[in-house]
Amino acid sequence: MNIITVNIQKKEFSTFELHLFEHVYTRKVEQMLKENNLDNLGILINAETFISYLNLTLAFYDKKLINKLLRLLNDIKFDDCEHLLQSEHSRIKEEVKVIDLTEEDELLYSTFRIDNLDIMSIYEYVDDIDIKDKIKVMKKIEKEKSIYVFQGDRIYSILNTKNLDNKVIINDKYQKNLEHMSFGACFNVFSIKEYFIISMMSFILGKTSESVIDKFILSKNDLYYGYTFDVILNKKYILLLLLDNNASIKIINSMLRKSFDEIISKKDFVKFKNTFITNFYLNEFPSKFFGDICNLNINVDVSILNIEELVKSITFDDIKEMFDSFKNKVLDNYVNS
Repeated sequence: MNIITVNIQKKEFSTFELHLFEHVYTRKVEQMLKENNLDNLGILINAETFISYLNLTLAFYDKKLINKLLRLLNDIKFDDCEHLLQSEHSRIKEEVKVIDLTEEDELLYSTFRIDNLDIMSIYEYVDDIDIKDKIKVMKKIEKEKSIYVFQGDRIYSILNTKNLDNKVIINDKYQKNLEHMSFGACFNVFSIKEYFIISMMSFILGKTSESVIDKFILSKNDLYYGYTFDVILNKKYILLLLLDNNASIKIINSMLRKSFDEIISKKDFVKFKNTFITNFYLNEFPSKFFGDICNLNINVDVSILNIEELVKSITFDDIKEMFDSFKNKVLDNYVNS
């Protein structure tokens, strides 16, 4: 599998403008494939706009297409997109009418703030737009694109713009609704191995029926609901926990004050690590993994990647050190503030 991802960070643009660009750019890419007789070669296009970024991905099997597709992507222009802007503007109006967030989603995303944006910004819509002005905006957004290529066991950056390092602010109070509570911590990630260490820690804490949350909070207190949730935004790895609202802060603090050696044995760690690899290939590779790497502050100009070897190289002490960092962030933010 070969993947080309175009990534754009929000910067000064609104989420609505990014969303509009995503629609127009996707149509331009589809048109480019047809005009170059590439639309019958099984190239899959996927595009998404989230709170602070846009990703457009081309996935295909024939590696000989990479250079041609890169050239064509760089040739896409926005001088003649008036009709596309108008039609996609109308299409977005219908799309954002369907708000598919659950109460859990809203609670989890209320745990942090980015430039005063919240999760509802992905449903933004502006009725009246100046087409000529928006063409200028489209051109500005296009200049901010970064392009990443994932080829076999290699990851590399073709074009990498300098993105603003906007702050992610974790709220200093537990977020609650009638049924659940959430809290979390934010990490800078500078290597692919670091990404896997945090991801594995999240998996151990709350993504299996034998997780730390299940063992020390749910089972001991006859509670049902609790898991970890990972978000990659503004080049930050945000690790969130959602729990049954009946889990007292005292119970949470008791778990967090334990050492990693107290909550996981080295024998259990091996089991967790092997299960993590299986889950990764089943549920996160390639699309989520590649999207995460594009949205993190990782130097991937030339990275040779053997995921299985990389994950197996992660040690008990690696996770222990990251868990200490996580619990200190949470305790400092929620307990000692």
